[in-house]
Amino acid sequence: MERGDAPVEAEIQVVRLGDVILAGVPGEIFSHIGKRIKDIARPLIGMPVGYSNGYIGYIAPYGA
Repeated sequence: MERGDAPVEAEIQVVRLGDVILAGVPGEIFSHIGKRIKDIARPLIGMPVGYSNGYIGYIAPYGA
């Protein structure tokens, strides 16, 4: 599926379970995004959850 440079609208979920924050994203994220989710969640434990809420493909950081 060709999408070019056009933005794709997608929904994400963020759920907190005690000291753990789950960030559900609809695709396969690059490691940079996963690390950013973990950094933002501090001092809690941030866990990216891929392939949730459907699938829009690879999710790269802006400018990658």
